[in-house]
Amino acid sequence: MATDRRDAVTPHGLRSRRFVTLLVVMALGVAGWMPLHTFMSLYVRDHLGAGLAGGAWVLLAIHGAKSTVGLLSGVWIRRLGSRWTYTTGLAGLGVLALGIAVTPNLAWLVALAPRAVC
Repeated sequence: MATDRRDAVTPHGLRSRRFVTLLVVMALGVAGWMPLHTFMSLYVRDHLGAGLAGGAWVLLAIHGAKSTVGLLSGVWIRRLGSRWTYTTGLAGLGVLALGIAVTPNLAWLVALAPRAVC
């Protein structure tokens, strides 16, 4: 079966609709995730009454947990595919953000945090 020469050299790169959509979704995810991490660490630090070193430990715990779960994400990507894994992660972020808005204390926040790293 002969391949069409035009299809073989036609660029589908960075201007394709799927790639631009992926970039927009990823940018929105990062735009939601970064402030949430920043405010969550301050909230936990203030609740614990810790100083600057306490804030550093909280950030270390948050990023350490995120990195550990990130190492296991390959299993979920193989099972669900990258699109559904990312969608599930964004849904978890939304649940956490909503939970932070209505949580009465730190114990509820700690209980909701694992939902964000799904």
